[in-house]
Amino acid sequence: ECTLKSSGNCTDITLMKSASQQLSLPVLKYFVTDVMSKTADNVSSMLQDVRSERVTEVRLLNGYVVDSGFNKYNVECPWNKHLCEAVEALHPLSEM
Repeated sequence: ECTLKSSGNCTDITLMKSASQQLSLPVLKYFVTDVMSKTADNVSSMLQDVRSERVTEVRLLNGYVVDSGFNKYNVECPWNKHLCEAVEALHPLSEM
């Protein structure tokens, strides 16, 4: 049975563990595979924004994870921080 919900705000595994959510490799694999199969033909709004040279929501989404991880749980989320920096480096207007 899958106990991981896709509607949550936590996208960093370290943050989810700190928030006392139970994660196992089979649950995570099921969740990721399910989402991938359901969204295989989608073009993400963030990719559409980058291609159109518009400001992205990367700082709002992943910045929230970085800030919450550190401020609420005393956990660093380096991959989420790196994702913010990498997407923002694609386009100078992405920096807010």
